[in-house]
Amino acid sequence: MLPTDPTLRKETPIARGVLDYFPDAIAAVAHVSFVGNRQHNPGEEMHWARAKSSDHADCIARHLIERGTTDNDNIRHSAKVAWRALAMLQLELESDAVPTEQPTIEAPITRKGGSKIYIAGPMRGYPELNFPAFDTARDAFTQAGWIVTSPACLSRASGNTMDRGYLDHEYNRACAETDTNALLGFRAENGDAIAMLPGWETSTGAVAELSLARWLGLRIYDAGGSLLRSARLDSLGRSIANFLNDQ
Repeated sequence: MLPTDPTLRKETPIARGVLDYFPDAIAAVAHVSFVGNRQHNPGEEMHWARAKSSDHADCIARHLIERGTTDNDNIRHSAKVAWRALAMLQLELESDAVPTEQPTIEAPITRKGGSKIYIAGPMRGYPELNFPAFDTARDAFTQAGWIVTSPACLSRASGNTMDRGYLDHEYNRACAETDTNALLGFRAENGDAIAMLPGWETSTGAVAELSLARWLGLRIYDAGGSLLRSARLDSLGRSIANFLNDQ
């Protein structure tokens, strides 16, 4: 993602530093994506099926040996080198952004009387879709007396256990409908709440779930069971508004 700081954003000149430098090469890499999607995901809208071909370093070496020529599908091997290099770099950058340790959840606030809590947090780009963190929070809040709804469990139940990226719109819609419908069943008058896992600020889905929870009047906790104060939430709201205004 781009930096939010205006000064740092100027140090990432995507148009002048990439698009203007390599317009023909970028077009060739985009065509690799198109042909690859047709091969690996026939009949589907374009998306990066990450699990279907992940041996990027070996493929780079193979295509590099044959650089200057075209492959059997009439695409330059050099274009495939570039695509694989971008894929490998993307995964490395996403890995660097993922916390290496699962959140520590110590004695969440105890809730009696059948109050429900919804676990929200990031999934895309995390190993195992961050399910282990969701499971840790689920177990801790269950032990503390809450009735827990976890999107990780909902995803497993529907068979959605792979990172399909942001361009798989049907998958995104299905997940959004399932998770939103679950959260809409919560009631502020029953003491229901939402708990936010670390990294939620960078997750489109988790921020949407938090916004819905605020609209429903639910209490909002962090993964450790501490209330998130309104000042922090209001600051987040301003950050989101500033981000949208920059688009």
